[in-house]
Amino acid sequence: MARQRVRLRGRFFLILFGLVAIIAVVIVLAGSGGGSAEVRYGDVSASIPVSAAVIRDESAVSTEKYEKIIFSVVEGEAIQNGAQIAQVFKRGYQDESMITLLRLQREIYEQQRKLITTDAAAGLADIEGRIATVESQIRDSARGDSSLDMLQLEQTLKSLQAERTTYLQNNVQPDATLTGLYNSLQEQEQTLANWTRNIVNSAGSGVVSFYFDGYERVLNASQLSMINAALINSVVKGGNTANAADVASETPLYRLVQNTHWYIAFVTKAEQPMRTVAGEQYYVVFDDYSTLTYQATALEPIVTETNVVNILEFNVDIGDFLDIRTVKATISKSAQGMMVPVEMIAYENGEPGVAVKSGETIYRVPVNILAADENNAVIVAKNETDTLISGQRIVKQAVKE
Repeated sequence: MARQRVRLRGRFFLILFGLVAIIAVVIVLAGSGGGSAEVRYGDVSASIPVSAAVIRDESAVSTEKYEKIIFSVVEGEAIQNGAQIAQVFKRGYQDESMITLLRLQREIYEQQRKLITTDAAAGLADIEGRIATVESQIRDSARGDSSLDMLQLEQTLKSLQAERTTYLQNNVQPDATLTGLYNSLQEQEQTLANWTRNIVNSAGSGVVSFYFDGYERVLNASQLSMINAALINSVVKGGNTANAADVASETPLYRLVQNTHWYIAFVTKAEQPMRTVAGEQYYVVFDDYSTLTYQATALEPIVTETNVVNILEFNVDIGDFLDIRTVKATISKSAQGMMVPVEMIAYENGEPGVAVKSGETIYRVPVNILAADENNAVIVAKNETDTLISGQRIVKQAVKE
């Protein structure tokens, strides 16, 4: 049986030559770092969801351990130096002392009612009407039928009761019985004073809060240089509270917060393109707590080989975050400028950079990433001596500086 000769035509050789050329290019590109691209002008809008720790500009005030406390201000109240925060009762105090005091006050009130004149009784009725209204509000709040703040209502009631005491003292002529009761009350007040101490604010002006979570001394505006990724990750995973260290001699009493100056900190991976750049503005939306869009300024991030601690500074009222430690948020940023594919960015010790090819020379330019999505990133040279311009060739390889 005769064989049939296959005749190869010129078209076959052209196809074969093309395949060989493509394979050669792939081999060359793979050997030189996997590809190249051009720097070009563009814009990128990006956002990332984060879990963050709230860091407040605050002072934590402690006092000696006490038996009992009566607060003089309410949560979230703005105070100044000299404002009384609370009255604490020393260890060993017994409620019998207060019971005796209250009994004497009641006896004095009943005796004053017996001696009051008709003219003075009208003024007393007005005060007692206001007291009855507040007492009704307190009962409603205790039952859950009112949203009024219980502590604020109690402060209002105390103020009205003090007004009534002063009014009766000024408008009732005491007899022998009332004079004796006044003397007994004075002695009992002195006895009680030996067991109590008034806490007066000396930490400056700010907003007061009585909630503590154990992070106050490590997550504070004055300790920003000390925070790290391990701490922030621990806070975020642990929720809003921590086990505070036990202090044998003192107990936390209140925090004085600068309510228009605060921060959040969150961790990103060192090779994750989207990160913050010092001095840049970012938009923040907090999940669950607010529908507002906040604007914040980035501080210098804390960079290691594996993680970046990003810190954003806010100069608006802290609002709901006065006593909240962890939040979920979306961080957004739009930027225009020199744009490169994200795959062309290489990282050395957590710091991003691109390898610029000029002729036969390849050199690394450290960069800051202003914004990055899945494909592209807008970057700027980190050092003033470096320049990035449209049309520069960059290659996919890391070159030591």
